[in-house]
Amino acid sequence: MSKLLRWCGFRISKVLAKMDQGVGKLRRFALVQTNAEYIARMHKKRLGECHRCGLCCHFLFECPFLRTLSDSTCRCVIHGQRPDNCKRFPIDERDLRDRDLVDATVPCGYRFKDH
Repeated sequence: MSKLLRWCGFRISKVLAKMDQGVGKLRRFALVQTNAEYIARMHKKRLGECHRCGLCCHFLFECPFLRTLSDSTCRCVIHGQRPDNCKRFPIDERDLRDRDLVDATVPCGYRFKDH
């Protein structure tokens, strides 16, 4: 019985993580469509650069346009025409937390300054 409970608890935590990722996708979509001012303000607070780990392309499912290169970095095969959600990622610290739900052991190259 305890194995079953552990298995169910594990499955439930994975489902909850996927639900959080889905909410994040919807939030980013809504922000990109309706709140350019907020995105611009947050972009000014964003520091760093993309490390090309590809983790942001694994929310809910792996993006079909993501390719892993021989040096283990990733690239988008439609980078020049990618959706606005992708162009703006990460919008804010919540996006970095969403990304960490995929794998918190690989640090993101972006961060946000406090003020």
